[in-house]
Amino acid sequence: MAKKQKKDLTAAQVFARIRPFDASGKSGHTADGEAAKQTIDSYDAESVTIKDTGKRQDERFELSKVVLPDADQEGAFNTSLVDSGLLGAFHSDTNVLFFAYGQTGSGKTHTMLGVTSSLSAPTPNDGWGLFPRVVYSTLTQIEAWKAEGTHAILTVSAVEFYCMGAFDLDFEGKKKGKKLPAKTPVLITSDAQALGAKETTLTSAADLAEYLPRVFGNRFTAATKMNDASSRSHCTLILSLYKLDASDKYIKTTFSMIDLAGSERNSKTGAERVDGNQAFAEAAKCFKDGTPEKLSLGAQGFMINYELSFVQTEVLKAGDMHKKGLAYKAQKAMSTAGSLYMTACCDGRARLGMIVTLSPSPQHGFESWFTLKYAEALVKLKAPLVAQKAEKMDKVVKATGEAAIKAQKDFAAQSEPKGAHQYLNYMSKMGVMQAAEITIQTLEALATAKAASLRGLKSKRSAWDVVRRKKTPEQRAAKLVRVAAKWHSRFDINKVDLQQVAESLEGISNTINASIAIGASAASGLTEGVGAAAGKAISKVAPQPKVELSGQFADPAP
Repeated sequence: MAKKQKKDLTAAQVFARIRPFDASGKSGHTADGEAAKQTIDSYDAESVTIKDTGKRQDERFELSKVVLPDADQEGAFNTSLVDSGLLGAFHSDTNVLFFAYGQTGSGKTHTMLGVTSSLSAPTPNDGWGLFPRVVYSTLTQIEAWKAEGTHAILTVSAVEFYCMGAFDLDFEGKKKGKKLPAKTPVLITSDAQALGAKETTLTSAADLAEYLPRVFGNRFTAATKMNDASSRSHCTLILSLYKLDASDKYIKTTFSMIDLAGSERNSKTGAERVDGNQAFAEAAKCFKDGTPEKLSLGAQGFMINYELSFVQTEVLKAGDMHKKGLAYKAQKAMSTAGSLYMTACCDGRARLGMIVTLSPSPQHGFESWFTLKYAEALVKLKAPLVAQKAEKMDKVVKATGEAAIKAQKDFAAQSEPKGAHQYLNYMSKMGVMQAAEITIQTLEALATAKAASLRGLKSKRSAWDVVRRKKTPEQRAAKLVRVAAKWHSRFDINKVDLQQVAESLEGISNTINASIAIGASAASGLTEGVGAAAGKAISKVAPQPKVELSGQFADPAP
């Protein structure tokens, strides 16, 4: 039986943003379309009401706040991230998961990222969406911290959740006349860490001008009846904030902006309806043939909706357990890389925020109602927050260095994997090794920055300090640099022949694909219950094969 707990609970912050009507008629979000069974009847600052022709009573959805159609980008940012305290939580000691969800064309990309041409601006621009504003605010805060003796580094990474796996989006895309590079699998651990994803240091919001189009251009998209480049996967942009304060205490927090795909009807996307068994079988065949990008719209939709449903179910379960004073335990059976990462909010390892985007057009009333039902489930979550703990920098450096050396030795000692289970273990060790490399590099950079800021400064030392040989802040910082550099020099990921690793993985692809095919073949001819069990086996191996996908980053809807 779950143990009783007595902890303060923090409520999720869920917002809705209603886009204005499109007077041009190009996007299909007009005021004069044929009304669906459900339509948005009214809205105010904290709720949206849906009118259903099949019901006597309207359905009112209460949210944290509603961003009205006349609100600008800055207003949406202040309402959803500043006034809610989510940005401040990220800057202090709390991880944040911030979901964005909405129908194609409802303004989700516009809200998250903004107008493409605005991304090159180094300072706030009217076209900026939420993410560039989070980056700018954080970099501004980093500069302010320097006056207090705190030094920080901000990095960004991008991970795609496609077909139950996780893949790094930060790579050079397709060049003219050349094949798109294979995507690198990212390990999502049981405690919701993304290991092995490349991290890029940000020094200006303008860095996003090159970064965002590139990573979103590597995301998988497909043409539907509603959008020429509809996202067929979930995706997260992860900001990692590494801090070292004046007392040599170190802390790391993350802010993940998760772009959820979905909220569409097959009749509108043009996709053929596919059940679970068909979807698993089709996914297996595509992976076996080396063409996962050819997965049908219907199968993609099933995979997307499966993860959405999983997250919604877990959030409702977690909220109910916390309300009763019971400890929540994450569901691992039938989980995927995406669901593992996105349910970190359920037990308080991350604070939950969300913005749903809605179209007021009468013809899109069902999609608006469906989106609000999802928001209604997430807004119910109240969970105990687990704050990130500050630790002494020298201990963190030593522990990270030792972990890096061990990871390198473990990886080097492995024999070539010959099956799906061994492959998982292989990728796990590689992910740990890559994550250790990133962390130790960042720690060394933090220590170096602090040492540079203290160089030449005179510190007051009492006679007793001299007798005890107490080190000055400059001496302590210099020591941290030496220790970090020592561990970094002992660990070098370049000592691992990654080309050989890639060739090794290619060599076992047939074994992996055969495992997938067996699971899907079994699933396709069984009942739904048994098929689900076969699906579980598939979910364990589906993320592994190297995937070649393509996509594009388009200007968002106004």
